[in-house]
Amino acid sequence: IELVNSNKKDLKKFYEHKTKERINKFIEIYGQNYYDGTFTINDIEYPSLTSTIDSFDFDALLENKFTSNFHGDLQFDNVLYGSGKFYYIDWRDSFGSSIDSGDVYYDLAKLYAGCMLPYSQIKKGNLNFAYENQEIIYDFPINNNLVDAKYEIENFVNKKNLDLKKIRIISSLIFLNMSPLHTEPFSHLLYFLGISKLAEALK
Repeated sequence: IELVNSNKKDLKKFYEHKTKERINKFIEIYGQNYYDGTFTINDIEYPSLTSTIDSFDFDALLENKFTSNFHGDLQFDNVLYGSGKFYYIDWRDSFGSSIDSGDVYYDLAKLYAGCMLPYSQIKKGNLNFAYENQEIIYDFPINNNLVDAKYEIENFVNKKNLDLKKIRIISSLIFLNMSPLHTEPFSHLLYFLGISKLAEALK
């Protein structure tokens, strides 16, 4: 895979503008308190999303290198294995306005996010979610294969001298971006998972 110069305009649009638009869409549906309020998530208190987003330097993601080959939606549902080979399906046709290259960090972050949230189980309704008085409790099953996959991705990232913190940040933004596109309780799970993981990644 050949590294090529990145398009900062596409990166800014994809990460900063898209994230803020999706958060605003979530707030339009569920209310401003979700943005301004502080929440205790699984017994840990987190700062408000507004304070986290306002203090986050999105420009830190503008230095990401593009690769000449990218998928754009690299989740486990889009990876097939057969005859000793891996096959990718359902490729995204562009990254922002770029049609011939894309951000390798986004591909890795999308796969990393799939290790933390088992979409196949969620689609079956295998999650617990409760919200009362700014306190959030959620739970969902994670199998050993996903735990092992997360460990392998972290090893790969470190061996390739890539930035694991950046991948964790983008994974968190992916959860937030997905949240208004789904219905309750999955929408809320994505939103609060995004809040908690972003705060943890930025520590």
